[in-house]
Amino acid sequence: MERILALVGDVDQIPVDDIRPILGGFIGKVTACREDKVVKGQIQFWEAPRVELVNNEFL
Repeated sequence: MERILALVGDVDQIPVDDIRPILGGFIGKVTACREDKVVKGQIQFWEAPRVELVNNEFL
């Protein structure tokens, strides 16, 4: 989790070629539509399920 928070905190500083594959793994669907001169879009992200580990078990 710390690694993800560090990545998000510095996302503006990461080169596009480095961040693209990471974001591509989380994006499930992108939709966009045009209404006159306005383009509206929506990005749907995948969310990993939360897992509770007992006694520091590694799955």
